[in-house]
Amino acid sequence: MLTSASVAESENTLVLRLRVALSPADEALAHAPQGAAHLQVFRLQFFTNSSGALRYEIKRILGAGVCEATADVESTTGSVVQEL
Repeated sequence: MLTSASVAESENTLVLRLRVALSPADEALAHAPQGAAHLQVFRLQFFTNSSGALRYEIKRILGAGVCEATADVESTTGSVVQEL
């Protein structure tokens, strides 16, 4: 579930940050180092495989493609941060 979104712009760079809440099971998994690493790999794969539609819409609306996209699980909160 998307919990927040923020946008920052500087020169020719636009940063879009999406915060996604973890399920209770994911939160429990994120507290153990091994579980957090597993969750991070899973979320990164999910984000990579599902970001095509978002990339398409960004290019359609802004006329410029996405150069880089990342996903990370914050160790302090367990939330997933996705940046395009």
